[in-house]
Amino acid sequence: MTTTTTDRPSASSSASAIAAELRQSGRGKTAARVDYLLGLEYDEPEQEPPNEASLRGLADLLLHAPQLSKPRIFVGPDGSFEAEWPLPNDGALSLEFLPSGDVRLDCVYEPTSKQVVLTPRSGTHSPARALAAVHLLLPVLATQ
Repeated sequence: MTTTTTDRPSASSSASAIAAELRQSGRGKTAARVDYLLGLEYDEPEQEPPNEASLRGLADLLLHAPQLSKPRIFVGPDGSFEAEWPLPNDGALSLEFLPSGDVRLDCVYEPTSKQVVLTPRSGTHSPARALAAVHLLLPVLATQ
């Protein structure tokens, strides 16, 4: 049996389905931002179009942590989706969802109190470790 390209959903229809999944989970503003990013013309030679595997990683994290506030979302030059949340004292948590399934985490956080604060380590992590790092910061991220 011969498989034609019309037998499989296109990357954009799959990405749109991921956006619809976000919308159905109550993340309408995030889904609208994803739809916007998917609809942009990526005509710069060094800009790759949005990567569907990267989008899936972002969506999975947001679906597993529904209490997270809405992140700022953008697409990096390599097509990877990135999410960023503000933290106190001009800090930020930035996650880049790599096409490989790993997550590059960068956390800049200066605690204002003398309390011991568990700060996630910056670097490239598995999705499970990235989710664990986000859970450490949930009390801050959920209110920003």
